[in-house]
Amino acid sequence: MRFDAIRDLLRADIAAGLIPGAVVLVAQGGRTVWETAEGRRSPAGNDPMPANAIFRIYSMTKPVTAAGALLLVDRGDLDLNAPVRSILPAFSPPGVRRSDRIEPLLREPTVEDLLCHCAGLAYGDRSGDPRVRAQARSLGLGVNPRSLTSQQFIERLGAQPLSSQPGSVWEYGNASEVLGIVIETVSGQRLGDYLARCLFEPLAMNDTSFWVSQRNAGRVAEPFPADPATGQPISIPAQSFPAFVPPEMDVGGAGLLSTADDYMKFIRWLARSRDRDGIPPLSCALARRMTTDQLRGRGGAPLDPGQASMQSPGYGYGFGVGVRLAGTVANLPGSPGEFFWAGTAGTAFWMDPTNDLSVVFMAQAPGDIRLRYRRKLRELVYGNPNFP
Repeated sequence: MRFDAIRDLLRADIAAGLIPGAVVLVAQGGRTVWETAEGRRSPAGNDPMPANAIFRIYSMTKPVTAAGALLLVDRGDLDLNAPVRSILPAFSPPGVRRSDRIEPLLREPTVEDLLCHCAGLAYGDRSGDPRVRAQARSLGLGVNPRSLTSQQFIERLGAQPLSSQPGSVWEYGNASEVLGIVIETVSGQRLGDYLARCLFEPLAMNDTSFWVSQRNAGRVAEPFPADPATGQPISIPAQSFPAFVPPEMDVGGAGLLSTADDYMKFIRWLARSRDRDGIPPLSCALARRMTTDQLRGRGGAPLDPGQASMQSPGYGYGFGVGVRLAGTVANLPGSPGEFFWAGTAGTAFWMDPTNDLSVVFMAQAPGDIRLRYRRKLRELVYGNPNFP
């Protein structure tokens, strides 16, 4: 059978206690060619991992939010060049933080800057400066600030200095959260309601949302309480993302839960939109721009998208997704034009237009092991004797 090496890897890691379980879905030519669900749904129980398990996908929310924003651009309701402050007046950073001063802004951050993470909004709670970390944490400005309302979040974040000059460098951070609030303001709807109407319902993504009802409690995948590699409590415990509690804010950068099948529907729709209008319609031009490098030689601080996500050179960033560049050397198998991203709790996907190949990996396994799967799956998929 195809891709047996992936199943063997997962079963060995599950038996070794490295992950509770996982779901993998591989599609090519518009159809599923291989899938598996291995291990347990929750380490606290013995129920097997179902193929339709629901996972906290964290940063795999970012491509969905980006696509939602681009649908507004397509309709003429949102301008990529609009300053963020023209839409969200509370977003008024006083300048750019330097070690000993606040440097004046050279220009305002724009909607496009938010989409390609060049708005100077690096995650404060991950800063190398302990003062910035402490300030971000005291304000609740973390990776998934679901306990704040949209207004509270934008007022608190919008009063902080930026981490870099807008448009200058790629810095991963809270840009997608701000973009989600832009969507809410322009559409007049809560982010989850807007995404449900324009994406989830038309694409039959019936299990994708910002919280899960109790009737689906038996499908939500859970992580180990401690990292098996270190024995330390995991950095993003399930309690910090309570799946069954409606959030105060629908977090556009990290707040969605989804299934492998639902997410496959999303990336296949995006891939189709690159060549012709999909349903709902995202113009070919915007779909291609979303999945094409937008950094244009700008550097990353401190890591570029490939190094940050997969410890590999040769990647740029589009709108909400990493992009494999032509004419560069990556240390992973793949094709130029591939777009991808991943979540900090262990989920990942990539889509290779050259081979019409899409892969979704779902696990709740924070820690360094998630980086191993991002790389190992590519090696096993492209190394399969029946590929392509």
